[in-house]
Amino acid sequence: MNQDKITENSKAPIYEDQLRNLYNAKKFDEALALVLNEEQKQPKAPKILAAKATLLGVLGKYRESIDTANEALKLNANDFELLNTKGVSLYCLERYSKAIEAFDACLALKPNFPIATQKKISALTILGKYPEAAKVYEESDLPDLQEEIWLNNLGFVYIELGDYPRANLFLYRAVRTNPFENVVYYNLARSHKKLKNYTKYYLYRFIFLSLFAFEKLGILKRIKPKYGNQRNHISEAKFYDGPGKLFATNSQIRETRSILKLLRDINATALCNDTWQWFAVNIPYKAMEKNNFEGDIDILLKRPRFLPDSSHDAGFTYRGFEVKTVIVDRNGHIKSAKRGKKKHQKIKKQLDKLKQFGCEQVFLLELFVLERGYSSHNNFPSDEINKEILEKAKYLQTLGYGYVVMAEEPSPTHDDESGGMVHMPINVLRTTSNSIGSHFQKLVDGIDNFLAEETTRDALASLSQHDQFGTKIGYCKSCRRLTMFAPVKFISHECIFCKKTIY
Repeated sequence: MNQDKITENSKAPIYEDQLRNLYNAKKFDEALALVLNEEQKQPKAPKILAAKATLLGVLGKYRESIDTANEALKLNANDFELLNTKGVSLYCLERYSKAIEAFDACLALKPNFPIATQKKISALTILGKYPEAAKVYEESDLPDLQEEIWLNNLGFVYIELGDYPRANLFLYRAVRTNPFENVVYYNLARSHKKLKNYTKYYLYRFIFLSLFAFEKLGILKRIKPKYGNQRNHISEAKFYDGPGKLFATNSQIRETRSILKLLRDINATALCNDTWQWFAVNIPYKAMEKNNFEGDIDILLKRPRFLPDSSHDAGFTYRGFEVKTVIVDRNGHIKSAKRGKKKHQKIKKQLDKLKQFGCEQVFLLELFVLERGYSSHNNFPSDEINKEILEKAKYLQTLGYGYVVMAEEPSPTHDDESGGMVHMPINVLRTTSNSIGSHFQKLVDGIDNFLAEETTRDALASLSQHDQFGTKIGYCKSCRRLTMFAPVKFISHECIFCKKTIY
């Protein structure tokens, strides 16, 4: 009996090694034959059925793959890789809605599983659900891979959403990855036509037509380098190897999400000397009344004021923050497009507006969004970042504005929402106090009155204690009123009144 067990145990590694070697060598028919033979010995074994489903899918036998996956899932419903296999086969059969259901089941067990996330985005794109496709991408943590078709598809999504500059970011990366993919030039031409950049429109249209003709004539095969063996496919990538969600989103979304992430972090206390009464985010200047001020206040907070050497209450201090995000790659290089004097003058104009509105204390909060892996190469701040901070501090000091620097870097071992690498805030400059203006006073009084309203208190009482902790004052464009927005799965927020997603 013991000898039988030894013999049985010694066989398993041989089968697994053979299967792995055949799969890596892309001998899929032989690998399937091996699995079918092993199935005779171990009928109804979940791992054998899972391997069978995968190989059937690779060989294009999608219906058989789905049937086998369903059989295996009856034995192990929590196999996220098997759910992904089923989803891929459904996708290949063009059953996109069913494929999305399978990918959602996979992602419920393994959030942001790369291939399931990517295929879900592709399925949504094919179904014409472009806002949903973009949302899944921006809330994912997909690895920053060089795949021209994947990058082209993202470019296509943002063209359909009317965000042509963002579309071009993906499309130009696709061109750098593979300059022989004609569909990328087709989409570049479409994007530049929308931007009314007709010189580039005609250039990329000409390249597209030329490559298309070369492909039809068989010329492209002779001149096109083979890229397939030089790059990892998205399904082969490490899970937490992407640059990070904040790093990969556009500037407007990045700024708002970085603020919301910051304000649920302990580092938020650096903005208020460890004590505050309320935080408000993205509040329009015109939230309470019509005036001549356009735009929003990024962060506004109310904190108790204490007299020196006394714990007695002496009223409140109000602080307003103009927030700027700067993306930095893992080598410590700043990637923001606009820098220097013109950028400083633009920041001054925004800070001046906040002062003219009557805010008591005005600060610039600069949040450096670091690419995942930054800490393996640099301390924070890097020499380049430090030079940028010193230049800006010298400029702001003459204006009397405060300056705070913070950093956000995702962990290499966890998703973005599970915490990140610790970088202590830097209080670079103190600020001077200004006289509180009438417009500003009406705004903060309006926020106080809003918080005292019974409807606000009732809405907050309906939230869990966890959600109440993460709730901040905001402005709902659907309700056209002040609101409190509660976190939804950490990565988005909704209005507590109309329940519509705000950010």
